[in-house]
Amino acid sequence: MNTILFMREASASLEGIGVSVLGHLDRILEPYYHRDLAEGIITREEAKDLICFFLAMSDVRFEMRKVRLHVGTNTTVVIGGCDARGDIVFNDITRMIIEAY
Repeated sequence: MNTILFMREASASLEGIGVSVLGHLDRILEPYYHRDLAEGIITREEAKDLICFFLAMSDVRFEMRKVRLHVGTNTTVVIGGCDARGDIVFNDITRMIIEAY
């Protein structure tokens, strides 16, 4: 997740406007989550805490009082939906993101 945030910031700096959509975060993170669970690296609650922190960092708004200097990250995160075969995508990460909000 650090790499995703870093790349979002690096892209924003290079293009000068920022990345507004991260894509299907639940699909991206799912294999890493299951691997870390299986290896005992993380618990579900720890993963949810990380998801909450990640979402907070992707929705930070700077200089809200200065309208012309307003720079917010307010990044869109896509979750759920259907895959290429039309199968519903809903996993543990999807649920954690919903619970975080």
